[in-house]
Amino acid sequence: MIIYQKEPHIGTMAFRNIRQPENFEERVTLAKRMKEEYEMPMDVLVDTMDDASRKIFSDLPSPVFVIDKNGVVQDKFPWPDQEQIAASIERLRQQQ
Repeated sequence: MIIYQKEPHIGTMAFRNIRQPENFEERVTLAKRMKEEYEMPMDVLVDTMDDASRKIFSDLPSPVFVIDKNGVVQDKFPWPDQEQIAASIERLRQQQ
C-alpha cells in the first residue's frame, strides 16, 4: 500500500492542471484518480490534511513501506516503483 499525502507536483508535468485539494474528500478523489490512471495494484491510504504520516514516517513525497506479516517494516521507498516493490515482496516470500 502507499500513503497519499499532499500532492508535491501540483502545476508541473502531468499535474499541470491539478490544484491542491482543499479538503479530505478532494484528496480522496485525487488519490483514486492517481490509482486508476497509473494502474496501481496496491491499496492507497489517504493521509489526513495535516499530513500526519509524513511527520511520523518521513518527508518523502509518496512513500511506500513493505511490511512483513509481523508488522515490521522491511523496505521503504520514496515512490511506488512496481519493480522495486515486487522485488522486495519476493525477497520476503523467499525468507518464509
